[in-house]
Amino acid sequence: MKDHAFEVILENHCLSDELVEAIYERCRPVLTSESDHIVKINFNRRAPSFTSAACGALADLERLEVHASRIGSDDLVSLPKIARLVGRSRESVRLLIAGRRGPGNFPAPEYESHQELLRFWRWPTVERWFAAYEKRAARLEDHLDELAAINAALALARLRSRLPAKLRPAIDGLALLSQRRPTRRAVAS
Repeated sequence: MKDHAFEVILENHCLSDELVEAIYERCRPVLTSESDHIVKINFNRRAPSFTSAACGALADLERLEVHASRIGSDDLVSLPKIARLVGRSRESVRLLIAGRRGPGNFPAPEYESHQELLRFWRWPTVERWFAAYEKRAARLEDHLDELAAINAALALARLRSRLPAKLRPAIDGLALLSQRRPTRRAVAS
């Protein structure tokens, strides 16, 4: 069993005092915050896997009739944070990103504001790149595929409920396709 920290995001939600109390009672320990109709509930769950921790938290919220929009990830990192995490100067990392040093092919930013004033990368992607560059094993626990699958399932449930009833069986059929596909083996990093 390991501790897994993650954030459940509820959009277009307002937290009443009664709902906050119910969430604390059922999902303890959690922290809640709300800003501009976006509610964030931070969980720290002990479970055998990230998926079981996240799905358990989502099930607890569903029992309270609280429907999550997605599970957030705190793995976005800026250039200065990358430099701190890998023990290099900002300039060294900047040169690696620009391809002026190292093997090139630095991962593309996950988010980039216009004029490249703000850029953020996914830490697991960056760490795997550094591990390959430095010829060492990656030092991270990567939950990106699990997180993407959970968020896709939440999105499907949300969108499915908006469809006319006559279209839902076709969408359900597409969801079943994934169960029939052969499982791809994970590649060791």
